[in-house]
Amino acid sequence: MNFEEYRALSALNWSTLRDVHVSPLLCRWRQDNPRPDTSSLSLGRLIHTAILEPERYDEEVLLRPSQWDSWRTKAAREWRAEQEAEGRIIIDDETAELVSLLRSRVIESAGWPLLCDTRREVSIQWTAEVGGSQIPCKGRLDAVTGRRLVDLKTTKDLKWFWKDAAELLYHGGLAWYLDGALAAGEIDPAAVAPYLPGAYGYEEIDDDAGVYIIALETSEPYDAGAWRLPPYVIQAGRRLHRSLLETWSSCREADLWPGREPVVTDLHLPTWAAGMANDEREVIL
Repeated sequence: MNFEEYRALSALNWSTLRDVHVSPLLCRWRQDNPRPDTSSLSLGRLIHTAILEPERYDEEVLLRPSQWDSWRTKAAREWRAEQEAEGRIIIDDETAELVSLLRSRVIESAGWPLLCDTRREVSIQWTAEVGGSQIPCKGRLDAVTGRRLVDLKTTKDLKWFWKDAAELLYHGGLAWYLDGALAAGEIDPAAVAPYLPGAYGYEEIDDDAGVYIIALETSEPYDAGAWRLPPYVIQAGRRLHRSLLETWSSCREADLWPGREPVVTDLHLPTWAAGMANDEREVIL
């Protein structure tokens, strides 16, 4: 199943569910107002394709001809229109060099063996039960074998990737993908037993099994790193996505999508706010 066929599936995905963490209102808003494409998102897709599907990258990505440093001429615009109509992506030399460099970084990194012998860009479907309701779900796995799940991410700085992972809810997303992969039969439950619902979450797992992230820097020096998510982190991610799923289901049933602040609350200010130093009460954030 290609990406366009995957997008056409009528099912709940992690991107939609993740918006509930901000507010159900945002989740509902995105249904009619999809996120606009950006240069960083475009670069991320190119990197994914070059690393996970290099043959498709070679077929679909073209360098802009050197004689056209812009699209001002009629011939250049016609050529671009023809290529885009056939589904090709046109990039400049600088972008091509960056994508090639990042692919080399992954191949040289400790994460490369994790991608070996994996199936790439695998679309999955499953059904989640919430409050007696059956909810169709879907996901697209970067790389998977019967023993491990691997996700590819980009970051500005590997030093702070742990912060990115927490703030961007990567643990929730990977728990979502793992549960989907298990339900779809893509992963052997015995190989990832410590990750299963109800497991204690701190058990040892085999060296070639588990849930992994490979991260690439999109700024100098364009480093690459790989991490395995411990079972207790995935257990936390599962609690997160189950909570979001329950909220989404309730909002859909009632057709009510509250915003970030649905009720009136007190507004507490930090001690450094003007005038607050004279307040005898301790302000705790």
